[in-house]
Amino acid sequence: MITQKFKVGGYKNKKRIANDKENHAVFLNVHEPIIERAVWENLQNKRSTTRKRKKADGEKNMFSGLLVCADCCSNLWYHFNQANHDIKYFNCSGYNKGGRKVCSSTHYIRVDFLEQVVLGEIRRLTKFATQYETEFAQIVMGHSIKAAEQEQRMKQKELNSLMVREKELDTLFEKIYEDNVSGKISDERFSKLSVKYDTEQKELNIRVKELEDELAKKQNKSVSTDMFITSVRKYTRARKLTTKMLNELIEKIEVYQAEEIDGKRIQRLKIHYNCIGSIDEIPNIDKLPENNVSVHTRQGVDIHYAACAG
Repeated sequence: MITQKFKVGGYKNKKRIANDKENHAVFLNVHEPIIERAVWENLQNKRSTTRKRKKADGEKNMFSGLLVCADCCSNLWYHFNQANHDIKYFNCSGYNKGGRKVCSSTHYIRVDFLEQVVLGEIRRLTKFATQYETEFAQIVMGHSIKAAEQEQRMKQKELNSLMVREKELDTLFEKIYEDNVSGKISDERFSKLSVKYDTEQKELNIRVKELEDELAKKQNKSVSTDMFITSVRKYTRARKLTTKMLNELIEKIEVYQAEEIDGKRIQRLKIHYNCIGSIDEIPNIDKLPENNVSVHTRQGVDIHYAACAG
């Protein structure tokens, strides 16, 4: 619950004025939640993701917004072959930006190949979860903690850089004040710089407060782990991918540029699952199906899937 979002100018002026975020009063866990917090946070992440709009014919692929380039981190865009509309594919939006392109490779991947690979990985995951419950829970818990620690490190790194910038702004304020007093800069210039630095410092202070609050929270990792395991078990008998399945299980998929290895064209993918990140060590147990996907793309050319380790 959040209070003190607004304030009034005084006893004579009753007009409500928006209060700065750092002055809001936040009370956590006041009411019983309608949904789990992890579900709510996952939804916010989905809403914040910019997905490419539908094509003129209204078609939109279920992988839109989930695929990212492993090299430049740009989203992959959905297309279909102009000569054969049955051939649908994604490629890196960073490569498509003409003279402004930020990626040197297309990271082309066909939808039929992608569907087979992802379904195969999910089926391996569900079989592992049902046949080796203890081992699966240990792996998921380990990845959940690892993902949380990585996120904490990134936030701490951002916080440290903001603190450095805050000190720099204090130094800059002192310098322009001294320069103004000594006549090195005009009052007008001093005023503009003061407003600029003051605005940046306010924004910086808001972000610092947010990061400090997030770093101070003690997140319950068992909740995220239990939720993911429950979601995985729902799709034990899945025979076809659905948008709901992808949104419940997968955060994003990194697509690598296909490469020639020992005479075979190999394409690597790295699947990041919700709450826990990527799982790289599903054991090679005999009872688990191997995900040997191969798609014939054109005459004389086949593309083979390889799981991405690390």
